[in-house]
Amino acid sequence: MKHNIRIIYGLLIIVSLACNRNRTLNESQRIKNLEEETVVVVANSERGVLFRRFANGIDTSKVYLPGEYKVKTFDRFIKYNIDIKSETNIFESKTKLGKPISLKLNYSYKLIPEKVALMEYYIGSNYPIIIVERRIQNSIDDLIIESTIDFGNKIETQEYENELFNLAKNEIAKRYVELLELSIIEILRD
Repeated sequence: MKHNIRIIYGLLIIVSLACNRNRTLNESQRIKNLEEETVVVVANSERGVLFRRFANGIDTSKVYLPGEYKVKTFDRFIKYNIDIKSETNIFESKTKLGKPISLKLNYSYKLIPEKVALMEYYIGSNYPIIIVERRIQNSIDDLIIESTIDFGNKIETQEYENELFNLAKNEIAKRYVELLELSIIEILRD
């Protein structure tokens, strides 16, 4: 019986040593993988942000300009297009009297290049909806509810358009985006 226990104990030691040797190989391979880098290219129309997986996430202190950068394979590089974007959307609201009104707007905007890291940290890549569309909608609601504009009158509509642009531009600028243009294409009433 003692002989069998010694054999089993000896086998356990052999298996344990073999497992430790494999673990050592796996750990050295993992360390090697952590040291690997990939090259990321940032184009002229882009700015980059680095997400450091093991160092507190987004590095908000640096925005990567056009060029080539080496990035650790376990980090993530996020690129933002800083070109001007134009969109046309219909925004719905209610007048002071509670009547529904829809404004078809054309607007242009772009990211503020030096604020891209903050954009990624606080908002993310869905900023056109979260920032631009929502701030325009809020501005429309604020102005329409407070005003007595006759949208049939071209002069009053132009004044409203200017006021809407200025209000939306100020609200959007607080969130790292610049509103460049906003115009009322069509006014739709039910």
